[in-house]
Amino acid sequence: MRPHVSRRSFIKTIAAGAVIVGFDPINRSWVTTAAAAPAFTRIPHLDGVLRRDDAALTAAADDFGHIVSHRPVAVLEPGSVQDIVNMVRFARKHRLRIAGRGQGHSTYGQPQVEAGIVIDMNTLNTIHTIGTDHAVVDAGVLWSQ
Repeated sequence: MRPHVSRRSFIKTIAAGAVIVGFDPINRSWVTTAAAAPAFTRIPHLDGVLRRDDAALTAAADDFGHIVSHRPVAVLEPGSVQDIVNMVRFARKHRLRIAGRGQGHSTYGQPQVEAGIVIDMNTLNTIHTIGTDHAVVDAGVLWSQ
């Protein structure tokens, strides 16, 4: 006769054996504390910075209305337009979603992406030319500039 195992005791036993800390989008597998390693081991060359710290991820998970919150796995602060090209190719290859973020004034989570990459345009803030009927500026330029 088999001993009766309740769902609760089964879950406790499984949880004690391996705690899942996240999902590795590159290997497409759950990561446990025993096997935890950086998911971004093969990122492309960047002139800017790919941030994975808590402060950057928390800031990118907030919008102007403070109602919707989708936490990314990384935030790209591009140093060049080529950084965006490289990261979009990387994301496509690894089936990661991307969201572009300006000043975060959008509502309903538009500049956010759950478990994807947010591209923070603030670092691309060069004004190239301003004419009488047009302006050529980078994506991170503010009206106040």
